Order: sequence, then C-alpha cells, then structure tokens
Amino acid sequence: MRIQFWSVAAYMAAALPAAVTQAATTVEWTVVGSMTPSSCAMQLGDGGKVNIGTVSSATVRTWLAAPDFPDSYYKSSIRQLMLTVDCPSPTKMALSFVDNRSATVLQPLSTTSFGLGRHVFSGMVSNIGEYQVSMNGLQIRTSTGSTLMSPAVRLLANGVANSGSVWARATGDADIHIQPSKSLGFAANSGASAPDFLMNIVGPLDFSILLHRPVVNGATTDINLDGAATVTLTII
Repeated sequence: MRIQFWSVAAYMAAALPAAVTQAATTVEWTVVGSMTPSSCAMQLGDGGKVNIGTVSSATVRTWLAAPDFPDSYYKSSIRQLMLTVDCPSPTKMALSFVDNRSATVLQPLSTTSFGLGRHVFSGMVSNIGEYQVSMNGLQIRTSTGSTLMSPAVRLLANGVANSGSVWARATGDADIHIQPSKSLGFAANSGASAPDFLMNIVGPLDFSILLHRPVVNGATTDINLDGAATVTLTII
C-alpha cells in the first residue's frame, strides 16, 4: 500500500517565475493498494485413487457381511486416502461432494452411499454396489489456532455451498459418513449456524466398499469397479 504526498510548493516553484510563486490553499493525496481473496489448496493422496487391486470372487465371499444389509452386500476392510486442505489465513470454507455414479446406487438407498458403476454380461446390466466415506480421523485447526479432532461439529448444506447457504447440524449416519449432493463444513461450537473460519484440515478419508452379493456370486467375467466423485473446496 502506498500513501503519496505531493509537495505543491516545490511543484509551483519549478513551474512559475519566482515573482508569481504562491502557496496553494488545497492539496490532495491518494491511497492505493489491493486485496486478494484467500487461496486455499486441497490435495488427495495416491492421486485420488482408491484401488482394491485384483481380488477373486472367492476372496470377496470371505469379506464381512455389511451390518445394515447382511444378505445384500459383501463389505471390504477400510481403504484410505489422505486429505489435506491448507489456507494461508483464516478462511470460511466447505467441502462439496457430487457422486458421478449416483444412478448406480442400489436400493434400499442410503443417503451416504456412492455408486460403483455397472457390470454388463450377456446383455444383462447390474449395479455392482456402493461405497461409503467417513472422516473420523481428521484434524481441523480453527482461526484461533485450536486443533479439533474429528468428529468436530459438522454442518451440512444442500448442493454446492455459497454465502447464502442454510446450514444444519449433521446427525445420525450423516455425522459419520460423507453425503453426496451435500456440502460439509466444520465448527467448534455445537450451537454454530455456519462453518467456522479454518486454517487447515488434514487426515484420512476412510472408504468402505460394499459389493452386491448376487453380482459377485453370479459373475462369470471380470467385474470392474467404476466409482467416481467430485470434491469441491468452496470459499464461503
């Protein structure tokens, strides 16, 4: 930022003969500068790819039954991606999630389920299954320097967050798992009605893969998982 003063007397002395030089009755200064919005950066480990590798259907059948739907799914052990969000100054922000395979989520639907794509064999099309993502190991650092271990207070808004979003505290399954088509913010105070100003978020995203039993048991060709979602860091 620059504050600029002009010496009017010196200017007039140089521009006019000495006989007619006189002091001005008004002078002017200018105040200039610029401000830029916070520039936060988000990263996902392993290139953002959760890879369960090549697993035989016989091995999948040894996986645990999904607690809520034991007759419908085989559930994998947890896979993780590291999430890091860093801001140069305290910033009010939110993470928004869109499931790019939402049409392949099976019934009965869970509000925290992401689709895994479809398997096609002999003209038959089957939804492969779904997965859930939790954030229980995150550390959230607030603008005051306090570090909160997840679960901190989680606030949800519909769609991609903006300055006019209406926030509600996450409850039940939504307080554990990410919800597609929602935005997620964090707060230190249980009575908060909007996300806090944060400095950073760091920790693992835990992925649980749930494969539909009839697809696994009846498959005679390779099943290729095709889950995909978009995560957007929004400054609000």
